[in-house]
Amino acid sequence: MQERELAYHVSTKERLLKKAIVLYEEKSSILAKYNHSRAREYVDYDVEIEIKSNRKKPVEMRIVFSGIIPGYVPMPPRTHTFKAASIIDLQSKLIRWFKKYGYFLV
Repeated sequence: MQERELAYHVSTKERLLKKAIVLYEEKSSILAKYNHSRAREYVDYDVEIEIKSNRKKPVEMRIVFSGIIPGYVPMPPRTHTFKAASIIDLQSKLIRWFKKYGYFLV
């Protein structure tokens, strides 16, 4: 009887501790322009998107700055990670993040 209970607890722990499986992965880049009529400053980020099998926030995006540092306008952080429940939610978070620093996606 004890062996059966022990086996049940071990299998339950294994299920809980199992890492999320990556279902989809993509690497690309995005470009954002500073929102001012006279400014011609752009920032370029390398993007890595992963969709995992976990339940709460399966979509994750990591961005890393990869361009030339803008000279006359404020610079957003060099790296950032976004987590969201869906791709649409992820896109809205990305747009809000750039808007916070005065940029918009091109």
